[in-house]
Amino acid sequence: MTPTDATGSGGVSLQNFEHLDDVTDAAAYVRALETFDAQKEIQDLKAIALERTGVTVGRSVLDVGCGFGLETLRLAKRVGPTGSVTGLDASAVFIAEARRRAEATGLSIDFRQGDAAQLPFNAGSFDIGRAERLLIYLDDPGAALSELKRVVRPGGSIALIEPDFETNAINAADRALTRRILQHECDVGVRQGWLVRSLRGMLEDEGFDRIEIVTRIVLFEPNLLRTISPGSGATRTWLPQSVQASSPRGPKRSPSDTGAAGCFAASATTFSQRQSRPGRRADFRWRHHRSNRPAYRAPRAHHRPNIGSKTLSMRVHRGRVASRGLPLTQ
Repeated sequence: MTPTDATGSGGVSLQNFEHLDDVTDAAAYVRALETFDAQKEIQDLKAIALERTGVTVGRSVLDVGCGFGLETLRLAKRVGPTGSVTGLDASAVFIAEARRRAEATGLSIDFRQGDAAQLPFNAGSFDIGRAERLLIYLDDPGAALSELKRVVRPGGSIALIEPDFETNAINAADRALTRRILQHECDVGVRQGWLVRSLRGMLEDEGFDRIEIVTRIVLFEPNLLRTISPGSGATRTWLPQSVQASSPRGPKRSPSDTGAAGCFAASATTFSQRQSRPGRRADFRWRHHRSNRPAYRAPRAHHRPNIGSKTLSMRVHRGRVASRGLPLTQ
């Protein structure tokens, strides 16, 4: 649900984020991402990632999957003229828009079209790397992690912000159909709906030696869905086509109808994570926003789930870690 799968006129589809240069209305995707970016919980995760990765004046930062530069422009302002920021995205349309926005604000940013699994940079080129809602769309997220590790210098930091699609929630009257819609979004809308559950093990296998995780439940405002799927007064315009074909009867209200009635409620679980390079085991510490639990040393198995389920923001360190493994707080 970041943004949601919609088939109505003017809406957006999660799957189209993999080939945005082929969509007929890229402006709809820009609006959807801008609205989603404004959610308080997303901004919380971004602020934590900035602080814990040490994005300060003079640093060099790589933003992989930068889109049209929403966060990239903020990074450039933060590092100042003595720092440098590079943004990379697969979409030529988004890169063109990012360059336009950078030029309009007078910021010097190196925007490039490229592949997250084959970064066009030398090893150790950056102090900090980041990716946000990128890995969930990739066939091989491990290749992108390897490349991020390669281009960030030893002792540098990496921040990842990714959602867990299985824990999305929305209030629609027909529970069975709602579950099918959300499952469709998790299994079909993105390639890696359960990514965050194995991401810690993938990072350990890459050699990152310190992992910190913080979570937020992103609570959607009613206007968010209207921005993503404008004018969808009927349930049929909101449902994924594959669900429509096998569902002769929809819920009494579509999510947009529910929002208009003042009773809309929806959430997405998002995580932020950071890691470090040399070979000792990851020191995995976390705090859930609803409870305090003791520090937890992570097992190495990929299949072992992360405790809690919300949007995941990860910060990763390569080399010596200055933070001494302090737990993330909220």
